[in-house]
Amino acid sequence: MSIVRSDNKLLTQCINEMARLVIERGGKVHPAACIEEQDGAIRVICRDRQAAGQQMFGVPNTLLVPIDGIDWTDSEDVLELRQEPAHLSADQRRMLGLFMTLYNAASKMADMKTKATRVVLRDSGCAAQIATVTYVNPNAAREPIATAESLMRTRFYSNSMAPGDLANARVLMPLVDFANHHHAGALFRQDAYNLSVDIAQPLQTDECFYSYAAFLDPLGNALAHGFVDHDSPFACSVPVTVDIPSFGRFEIAGKRARPSYKIDLPKVDLTENGITVSHLTGDVRKPHLLHNTLRLITSAYAKKRGLSDDAFTMALAELRQALLIANRQKLSAFSAYMQQRRDLPIGSVLASAGEYQLANLERILSHQSALV
Repeated sequence: MSIVRSDNKLLTQCINEMARLVIERGGKVHPAACIEEQDGAIRVICRDRQAAGQQMFGVPNTLLVPIDGIDWTDSEDVLELRQEPAHLSADQRRMLGLFMTLYNAASKMADMKTKATRVVLRDSGCAAQIATVTYVNPNAAREPIATAESLMRTRFYSNSMAPGDLANARVLMPLVDFANHHHAGALFRQDAYNLSVDIAQPLQTDECFYSYAAFLDPLGNALAHGFVDHDSPFACSVPVTVDIPSFGRFEIAGKRARPSYKIDLPKVDLTENGITVSHLTGDVRKPHLLHNTLRLITSAYAKKRGLSDDAFTMALAELRQALLIANRQKLSAFSAYMQQRRDLPIGSVLASAGEYQLANLERILSHQSALV
């Protein structure tokens, strides 16, 4: 029985073969699961609207495909191997072949030519603008990356708690790979035997979504995946330094570690002149959390400076306003530049993401929530 709805016969064969291998090796595919494809766009749906919370896919760990050490050719048009990966098992090599056939059938390599990650590496003007709104590894622009590796960076899954050799390994996920992102999507679970994901339909439609990463803001999502997530409630401040006369210097470096799915606290360094934090993330649904984070970060330093409670409250208000102004200036300039880059297909996407990021920050930083 086919779990695919597509006019692309080759793609249909590949996905059905993936499902067959998953089931034969002891995995699970929900009986109402369906993978749809149209014009290269793939999504996962569930025909049973009463199945929310049930397991959609359970993929045996032995069928996950480690991609580190795979030797790709330099082709920019098709995904192909320079040589067979001897370190993979027979099942993993079979799955890798199916992924390659499928990605080529869906023209994924061609799509990578317009992805933001490619623009960062190849367009100095665009890279310079991106560096004003998010931290960019200074070596990234000089690092030559094959199109195949760029594609892999948008598809892999990694889990530091995975068992054995899979811990921190970058792997391709059969079937699970095909769902789209939503911040309220299902989370991945991995034990000693399987990688599993449940059915989540946050848009109240048949489509099932997974959460690619915690606290994924609109701009971060556009840079990593090449589309604007208009449903994201998150926003991450741009790298910025502001000076508050009664308080001192407050710097946001923009270097964001991978957060957990529950908290996204920044790293904090206190200096003689002020405070440096790794990053600052807010949620429009809970703006008070960012306000409380700022208060927690700055309270000890305020006491060191001898500020009274009233003076500290005023300094916090000045800090939030200064951060809002700085983000407004940088994100507005970024969006204006990207909108002008009509030669870049990703330009309008990044412009829209910058605008939405700023809108979220405006709502969070200007919210008059109680500081508790």
